[in-house]
Amino acid sequence: MRADVVGLAAASIVAWGTWGVFSKLAVERIDQQVMVWGSLIVVPAIILIFLSATGQLVPLQMHAPGITFAALGGVGAALGTVCFYLLLARERASLTVSMTSLYPALTVVLSVLFLKEHLNGVHVLGIFFALAAVVLLSR
Repeated sequence: MRADVVGLAAASIVAWGTWGVFSKLAVERIDQQVMVWGSLIVVPAIILIFLSATGQLVPLQMHAPGITFAALGGVGAALGTVCFYLLLARERASLTVSMTSLYPALTVVLSVLFLKEHLNGVHVLGIFFALAAVVLLSR
């Protein structure tokens, strides 16, 4: 695997891993306001800074299907975030993050169904082990 791919994956793991802990600490103190402070203010600011720094902010591309899919992805991300914080307020962070981290398994299944991607036995085994990991972590 290429070094840049490994580096980006590692950065995502560190960012999302700390997100779960900091979010739990936040919901213990400010309940659902964490969604406002984190999701509506900080996330867009960081994305705008990234896009500006890389020269990708303008010009915006007006491509209706692309914008529609981006908006639908945003709806999924927003609903997932709301549900994540509601669950995090009710359950321990280690279980909440483990359970919700199964979303890639759904992405894999949907990618096979709608994007014509292929699975092999090792991929299916990986999904099975991910499910088993959540069961074991929930004990």
